[in-house]
Amino acid sequence: MKRFSKILVAVLALCLLVGALALAISANTRVEGNFVVQGTGYEKWEDAVAAADNTHTIYINENWELEEVITISGATTNVKVNLNGKTVSVKDGSMLFNVYSNAKLTIEGEGTINDAGAIAIGASKSGVVTVNATGKGIVINHKAAENDTDYICAFRIHDRAALNVSGF
Repeated sequence: MKRFSKILVAVLALCLLVGALALAISANTRVEGNFVVQGTGYEKWEDAVAAADNTHTIYINENWELEEVITISGATTNVKVNLNGKTVSVKDGSMLFNVYSNAKLTIEGEGTINDAGAIAIGASKSGVVTVNATGKGIVINHKAAENDTDYICAFRIHDRAALNVSGF
């Protein structure tokens, strides 16, 4: 009986060791792609949004420079973005996100948004943007395009739109 107990203890110890090793390997495995949704990497924003399917968070996996505004619209659209410690830059002080027609955008985590002309909310009907900063917070370095008086603040909020900010 003692021999069986020793074998059983050895087998259980081996199982724990293998499980811990597998966990350590998976924790250090880097997912490739600009965006990550549920452990899968995506190169294109549109693919990540489709994979998130209004329920999962899109993690920014690489520093990201936008060429054009990202439009989020539609009453059933709910996009959650975690900056994941990365920097999102916008060329030429363009808008970063245009959220309207009852769509919802949540920006969370910690990271930096550079050169954003504005995040427009409700440019057509209504929209909701929620910013939940964690850890070191979210830094928005606003920069309006030259001679542009329409986007002189980081958020442009239209009628029936809402901006919720927490964690700052």
